[in-house]
Amino acid sequence: MSNFYKNEALALESMHGFDGNDLMLAGNSKADILATNPNLVNARVSDPVILSLNNTTAAAITNVTMFNATAGIGSFNNGVNAGVVATYGYAGISYAQFLQWMIARSFHVGAWQAITTTDAQALQTFNVSTTDMFGNSIGKAIVPRIDPTWNKTGNVYQKDTFSINNTTVITLASLGAGLTVTYYFYPDLMESAGGQWVSKDIQSAIRPLAITSK
Repeated sequence: MSNFYKNEALALESMHGFDGNDLMLAGNSKADILATNPNLVNARVSDPVILSLNNTTAAAITNVTMFNATAGIGSFNNGVNAGVVATYGYAGISYAQFLQWMIARSFHVGAWQAITTTDAQALQTFNVSTTDMFGNSIGKAIVPRIDPTWNKTGNVYQKDTFSINNTTVITLASLGAGLTVTYYFYPDLMESAGGQWVSKDIQSAIRPLAITSK
């Protein structure tokens, strides 16, 4: 990993590290991980974590939750609201199995995308809330914005940074009646099975998807 990338991350952390931008306390942000892992495995193309939420009812549902692995496993509908079906985006892996994976892994999001059928749904805000080992709860509100250069209905891509671990709950403000929205969370850092942090190239991953998605 180049010193430029490390220094850039550290500079960003110095500006944003105390405003919740990285959504983790000192020692757990992207910059902290980079600074303390000099042998970090560098940039493979980022494979997105893909989650779809489908409202099967005839009415909008508010405060729709996803992730929440620790509390969700074994609970009703895996912790997702009644009337909402959550699906993990890779064949052969259920949403429940994904939550099991999240118990032991963490990742740091560098960019995300929402794809649905209406701008109104794509622009629904969501809140990311994480609790650390000391019981501190840290929240970050994500406000989607349509990129006018894309000219694509119901398609939002933007760069927001936050960490996701087994306590993280993402709460979507509202999911319209009968609608499905699919979220692509692009990690720029991901924890491997052996506990090693792997750097991911989000730029190479996201642009082709953004261009070709409707």
